[in-house]
Amino acid sequence: MRLFVAIYLPADSVDHLAAFVADLHVGKAQAAGVNPRLAPRETYHLTVAFLGDVPDARLPDAEAAISAAVTSWHTHAARDLRRAARRDLQRDAGLAAGDPRAHTRRSGAPDAGADPADHVASAPGSPAGAAKGPRKPQDRGGAGKAPQVWIAGGGRFGRGRFSVLWAGVHGETERLAALTRAVRRELKRARLPYDERPWRPHLTIARPGDRLDRAQLGADRAALAAYRGPAWPASELVLVRSHLGPTPSYDRLTGWPL
Repeated sequence: MRLFVAIYLPADSVDHLAAFVADLHVGKAQAAGVNPRLAPRETYHLTVAFLGDVPDARLPDAEAAISAAVTSWHTHAARDLRRAARRDLQRDAGLAAGDPRAHTRRSGAPDAGADPADHVASAPGSPAGAAKGPRKPQDRGGAGKAPQVWIAGGGRFGRGRFSVLWAGVHGETERLAALTRAVRRELKRARLPYDERPWRPHLTIARPGDRLDRAQLGADRAALAAYRGPAWPASELVLVRSHLGPTPSYDRLTGWPL
């Protein structure tokens, strides 16, 4: 069986993206009778790890490996959250005691040994009026909280008949990258196959190849670059079986909460 590990988009994000794609040249081409090989909306997903062909008898091993990876990922997230909480408490204690180093960190100037994450400027689009100064431990993402992501930007892989349009993923992608590493580590430990290429989070929109001209693909690529969908929690990891053919299909086999 052909397996991969994925995170599926929620319904509102699927609706938003599908409506956007329908207005692209690839979407209009399908309406006009040209087959741009659009990804069906029900298959919109982010691939976390691709296993490829796995013997049927090894399905329980794959499920056990992914389960172990999710457990490991949660454990590391909880550890990182505890460390962040300790740093916040130490910083607040330093402020209360008049420690000038703590005041320096609060003012935004990093000192030796400071946590770089405490000095990252707010990204464009951050909520207006966000609280400034030391963050409390409960304000940090971490254990028990699904990574918040959104579909935004995009582009094209390949050229000519190999052209693929894709949409990008933004948000807490580092946490997803850590999850990907955990999954690969457990698959390797279980002696199961997986694609070792660097993980680049994206969602395939269409495989138009050379069915559209260069100007149309260029316009779609520019439109994708400006796209931003709603934020959503990546709350479930799913083991999926794919069936190849003229109309590929996917069976969701097992899921794990994130």
